[in-house]
Amino acid sequence: MPDRSKIALVGIGILSFVPYAGALVQGQFRPGGILVFFPAFFAAFVLYILAVLLILRLKSPESGSRQMLAIIFGFALVFNALLLPMRPTLSDDLYRYVWDGRVQ
Repeated sequence: MPDRSKIALVGIGILSFVPYAGALVQGQFRPGGILVFFPAFFAAFVLYILAVLLILRLKSPESGSRQMLAIIFGFALVFNALLLPMRPTLSDDLYRYVWDGRVQ
């Protein structure tokens, strides 16, 4: 069971590249790209829920939990690194905070 769960978790992680790559390709979500954001966010959220249900379905906490944790953190690092070059497009607060810091 844990081996199939690891394979399923890796499969979910690989499928999660689709919404993240879509966000990277789209780039700017405002003003008209917000309609692309919602389906990508929903797809990523559904895959997240599937991964959580898969983890919660494991019978014992020690059944390959270190490998599963390594898989989860590995995908988290890759997804964050993938979106790192993007500028924040859904909020201008970052620029306002920088301006407030300069003013003070």
